[in-house]
Amino acid sequence: MGELIMVTGGSASGKSDFSEKLVKELDIKSESKVTYIATAEIHDDELEQRIIKHRERRPKHWKTVEACHDLVSPLKELVETEEIILLDSLTMFLSNKLLSSKIDDNALTDENALENLFFHVSDEMDQCINLIKKGKATVVVVTDEVGWGIVPSNFLGRTFKDLVGKANQILGSNSDEAYLVISGLPQKIK
Repeated sequence: MGELIMVTGGSASGKSDFSEKLVKELDIKSESKVTYIATAEIHDDELEQRIIKHRERRPKHWKTVEACHDLVSPLKELVETEEIILLDSLTMFLSNKLLSSKIDDNALTDENALENLFFHVSDEMDQCINLIKKGKATVVVVTDEVGWGIVPSNFLGRTFKDLVGKANQILGSNSDEAYLVISGLPQKIK
């Protein structure tokens, strides 16, 4: 049976560093089949530089798979072929989903569009969790805890906060272990 480990915390709290150290500890042989699922889409030079730094600090034997808009397809194969999977990050993936949904401040009255987005994301989360639980891999998922800040002043920001919050609740309730990282200090919460 697969194992699901959730790592959450605020932005720039040290979640990625901790998650990579956790995976390296799981990868004690340095020969395990490890895949890093990257969800960020490069939209500017600054993000590209961040991604380069992330790549450079990963061990060379880790494979990288990009999954910016679909997690189910790559997980179907990877949970059967890999021993360890690090997905970084669910938050960036959800941002991609929201931005590609064409929902914006003009969609205030389009409740169907919002309901469809939340239904689709919940369904995709359920599919991913089922794949992980039935698979063979240990999967570490990095996500942001976005609900601790101020309530965003615009519709899109509030929708994003609610979308990530819902996804994190699904992830947290189904995880085998969960960690909260605050100021670089990981705390096991489940």
